[in-house]
Amino acid sequence: MIFEDSKKMTSYMDDVEVQVSEFACTFRRRLMAEHLGMTEDEVEDPLNDEFIEKMNDIAQVILVHRKVYSTYPGKY
Repeated sequence: MIFEDSKKMTSYMDDVEVQVSEFACTFRRRLMAEHLGMTEDEVEDPLNDEFIEKMNDIAQVILVHRKVYSTYPGKY
């Protein structure tokens, strides 16, 4: 699919304010929040250190769970 969205909004990338496509940005935030068990506010800036630290924490839980149970956890 291709979405052309001329409506812009302010977002952040590595703590730098940028103008982004509103549809793509809100879709990305909702999808990431749903899959990671976070709020949309927590996934606002996927390049900042706090988000990366949370992602690393989730990855560690998944790795341990996978090693112990040989499956992926349903919730993190």
